[in-house]
Amino acid sequence: MSSIDEIAEEYVARAAELDPVMATSTGIAGYDDRMTELSPAGFAARAELDRATVTAAGAAVAADERERVAKAAMLERLGLDVERYDAGDITSDLNAVASQLQNVRMIFDLMPTGGEEAQHNIAARMAAVPDAYAGLRRSYAEAARRGRVPRLAPGGRHPQRRALPGPRCRVGPGAHRAVRAPGPPGPG
Repeated sequence: MSSIDEIAEEYVARAAELDPVMATSTGIAGYDDRMTELSPAGFAARAELDRATVTAAGAAVAADERERVAKAAMLERLGLDVERYDAGDITSDLNAVASQLQNVRMIFDLMPTGGEEAQHNIAARMAAVPDAYAGLRRSYAEAARRGRVPRLAPGGRHPQRRALPGPRCRVGPGAHRAVRAPGPPGPG
């Protein structure tokens, strides 16, 4: 049986491979030239890693208080992520403050910029942005087919849409008109 430390180390290594944006944002070196896969398959792979880690950590015996605390934290955080994935929350998350849509753009603010390697990493990651957004569009479309779409305020407007410059962001053509929050209609 693996120790809690071994399970945590394996999780971090695999999570960085599956989510290079998270790796960069948490300071894990070696992933700055890659982009997170935001397609349904990418979300499923990350959820499967979380699920497998919850299973492994749940079966492991903590050797001391430090491992007991680490085990409890892993089970709570990863267990919640599995529940959110299973409920469809993760694959339908679209908001103007913190979601995958913003993570793709914001990661460039956190990347090193000095030197030839840093410039190569930025260019490689930038080249992957169109595929990342295409995958995210597929994820949102699949979530919408399952009835999981971003909640819009009365009148068909996303409550945080004013925080975004430019035209409204849509899950699909006409989504801002087709999906409305329950309640009385608001101003157009």
